[in-house]
Amino acid sequence: MKAIKRGTLPDGSTVQVEDWSSDYPELCTYADTVAAYPKSTKTHEGQYAPKLGLKLRVSFHFESKSEADEAFEKLVSGEAVLQDFAKRFNGPAIYSDCY
Repeated sequence: MKAIKRGTLPDGSTVQVEDWSSDYPELCTYADTVAAYPKSTKTHEGQYAPKLGLKLRVSFHFESKSEADEAFEKLVSGEAVLQDFAKRFNGPAIYSDCY
């Protein structure tokens, strides 16, 4: 994985566009993932589950680099929030209430 572009969300969380295509060429295209590291807004049961107030990693898979770039720009500018991209979340849907 290579971080292509980094930024900060209005709440201070970090966000980046990632390229996983060299690691998973059958699943990813160049720079099609946006990942962010917000503090969890909920606690879920389980050793590796999100915990209230602790940082977690959330990532979103897009169809192309241009879609990922657009989402990144909207997130950094505050025009969008992470929850706006919940349908693209690369994780268990049960955790979508944590970001």
